[in-house]
Amino acid sequence: MKYFLIIFALLGTPTVFALNPCDKCDIERVLLVSENLDCLTTEMLNEFLCTFDKSCSVNVEYSEFSNETLYAVLEKAPTLFFQVIANGQFDNDILIEEIKNPINDLIDLQSVYDNAKSLFFEKELKTKYLNALIIAAEKNGENLEE
Repeated sequence: MKYFLIIFALLGTPTVFALNPCDKCDIERVLLVSENLDCLTTEMLNEFLCTFDKSCSVNVEYSEFSNETLYAVLEKAPTLFFQVIANGQFDNDILIEEIKNPINDLIDLQSVYDNAKSLFFEKELKTKYLNALIIAAEKNGENLEE
């Protein structure tokens, strides 16, 4: 009878399945991606990209570090980046704004642009990101060769 009650209690309890919760402005997730650029996984990148939010603009440390890391991902793992954003539930507008406003002047925007342009992904989405890189270059006084 005791086992029957335990089984009944377990079966009667609703089970909740959830992905890792997304903590906006989570610098630890940025650090994880930054330290693993050569061996990124889809899960790491998903967790990193979900941290971007408009509310993060007041957190200077997060804003700068996440922007630099976003560009590092675009430079080192563009294929994975586009796979993740194509399949994820991210606010592309926020990510595109980040790309339009690079923190670091030393980023090789032409290289990032060329890498992204050579990939085969959904044209409209890729074009938005390529245009963001063009705007970033213009803000830095550069002209990208398209």
